[in-house]
Formats: sequence, C-alpha cells, structure tokens
Amino acid sequence: MRNQSEFLYVLLFLSIAGVIIILSFLSLTYFSRQQINIIKFDSLNTITNYFLGYLKIAFTQKAYVESRTSGLQGWGKNIWAYVPCSVNPPSCEEAVKYYNENLKNALQGSLELGIDKINNEKIYYPYNFRINFTSNYSTYIVGKCSDIYRGKYDYYFYTAVEGIKFTINSSDASSIFDWKYIINVTDNPALFLYRKAYEFTVEGYLSQCSIEDCINAVVSGNRDQRGCAISFEQFVNDPDVKCNEFVYVFDACKKPCKELCHPENLRCTIRLLCNHTGYNVLFNGILFPQAISFGANVYAANDTVTLYQSCVYNCTIVVDNTTKKVIESLCKHIDTIGPVCYPTPDGPEDTKKREENGKIIYTCKYYIRKSWQVSCCPIVGCPDCCPSDPLPCEEKFSPNTNICGEPQ
Repeated sequence: MRNQSEFLYVLLFLSIAGVIIILSFLSLTYFSRQQINIIKFDSLNTITNYFLGYLKIAFTQKAYVESRTSGLQGWGKNIWAYVPCSVNPPSCEEAVKYYNENLKNALQGSLELGIDKINNEKIYYPYNFRINFTSNYSTYIVGKCSDIYRGKYDYYFYTAVEGIKFTINSSDASSIFDWKYIINVTDNPALFLYRKAYEFTVEGYLSQCSIEDCINAVVSGNRDQRGCAISFEQFVNDPDVKCNEFVYVFDACKKPCKELCHPENLRCTIRLLCNHTGYNVLFNGILFPQAISFGANVYAANDTVTLYQSCVYNCTIVVDNTTKKVIESLCKHIDTIGPVCYPTPDGPEDTKKREENGKIIYTCKYYIRKSWQVSCCPIVGCPDCCPSDPLPCEEKFSPNTNICGEPQ
C-alpha cells in the first residue's frame, strides 16, 4: 500500500512538472514571436516623439526621391517642344507645383503606412492609443522662381511641410499637434538640370537638334542618333552630365498635311534621358543618379518645295579639225539622279579630248538637270514626304554643238 502511494506521488509530480515545462515553452515561443511588435511607451510624450521622428525621416526621404521622380517625368511635361509650332517647357511655377504635388502624395502614403503600423503595435497597458490625422496640409519648395532661374538653388533647395494635424488618443489622455518642418535638400542638382533643360529649350537648341536628328533618322533609317544628346551635354558643360537619346519615327506622309502640328502629321519624337552622375538619390535601398527627361515632337507641315532630277548621259562628240564643226555626235542615257530636294549636277563632267585622222574626238559625262515644284507634307527643311516619280529622260540624242567643252 505504501509503495503504491509513493508511486502515485511520483507520477503526480512528474505530470505537474511536465505541464509547467510545456507551458513555459509555449509562453517563451509566443513572446519571442511577438517581441518585434511590442513597444513600451512610458507616456504620451514618448509616443509623440516616436511618431514625430518617423515623420521627419519619411519627409526627408520623400523630398529627395520625389526630386528625381519629378525630373524623370519632365517636371510635369514629357514634351517640351512642338516643332515647328512652339516651345512649351514647364515654367518654374509649373515645375515647382508638380514637385509639391508629388511630394504631398508620396508623404500621404508614408503617413498612412506609419499610422497603421503604430496603431497595430502591441502596446503595454494602459497606453493603448489611436493616431488620427487630417490630409489638409501642404508641402512646398521654399524659394522664389527668380532665384531658381538664376541658379541660386542649382545644388540645394529648401522644402517644407505644414498643416499636418494629428491627434493621439490613449486610454486616459489625448493630445493634438500641428506639425511644421523645413529641411535643406542638399547635394541635389535637380533644379540645376531643370534650369539647363529649360534654357536649352527656350533658346531654340532643342528644336534645331530635333529637326536634324529626325531628318537623319528618316533618311538613313538609323534610329541611333545622338545629335540632341551631344548638344545638351555641350550646353550644360558639366562632365558629370551624360545623356541617352531615343528617336521614334512615325509614318506621317500625308498629302496634303492637316493643320500645323496635327497629331496625324507627327513624324518623330525625340527624347532625352540625362543623368548627373556626380550626385545620387537613395531609392528603395539603391543609389540612382539625379536625372531629368524631356523631349520634342517634330511634325511634317504643308509646303511647296522644288524637286531636282538629272538625266545622266555618256557623250561622244566628233569635230572636224579643219572646219571645227561637229560632224558626228551621240549621247546615250546611262543613269538618273533624283528626284531630290537639293540641286543635282548640270552640264559636262570629266571631258577628255584626243585627235585622230584629222578629227578631234571629245568624250564626257553629261547631266541635264530638270526641276519642278510640288505641294506636299515634308519635315521642316527636307521633303522626305514628297513622293514623286522621276521625269522621263531621252534614251539618246545627237547634239549639233560640242556640249562636252574643252577639258579643264
């Protein structure tokens, strides 16, 4: 009986010990999993400082990131020139407004994410709380456009946020805050790239290089053009600014064109993507160079142009050495040059002369140039979209004068 009682006591002891070990293990496992979500706030002041710190970091990061994002989006406009109609880069006021809106939208997302994160934390009693905020606030660049145009903010600028009102409600107290914050966005050439691209456009360089690159791309069929990229790099005159150029060619050969700069008459789009490799912006843990992207549309336009064509002949002229009169001649058609939008050769070329049995024999290549006008829809400066069949050339003819002339 005594042995049976001792056995029961031992079994009971082991059972209790096992339960304690299992409960301890489960408790340790639970709290180790939850530890990353547990923050101890000693007071509402601690909660406030935690949230304000988050706001400052979020605002600073977004101020840098959105300066690059705005630049890559052309500060609100992808196309800055419409050739040959107009140039229309974003004004400083438009560019700043676009950046401000981007910054506010990006900060709004960070605020909502941060508040959800904090509201969902496991907080020690009695400081369970909720944070609410109003979205009626503003973000803006601090500075005048006149200073941006003259280069004062080429490598830094100030940006601010104000009017963020948020309320922290705990189980036993409540606090209301009206937050304003200004930072210096240093080592950042976003406004330098904007200013240079703006000047490059309004001074006509973008339109001119776009015409040239468009014509070259259409005529040669080679889209790998760098005229505008090189032109902007030289205009900026900073070895750290490097550009890539993209040329898109469209079939816009309409006869006649619609009204000037109509979408159907779009011939080329030229886009530049320029990086300032001397300054980087941190985005999602990766460093990217500060950048700007902008471009031009080149349109075909109604015009009257002159086309040229040359009929090419091989000629032989025989002249009597005594009378100096033509006694035999023949010119045979061998080629046709054109139609083209520039003057073709005209007259004799490569004249040769020899004497034989009292005769002077002249040979030459002879060009007969013809020209005519057509109304069509070309790119400015060249009638690439003025299709015209060649005019007929005589197969042969016999001149009665020495059209070859004397050798030069």
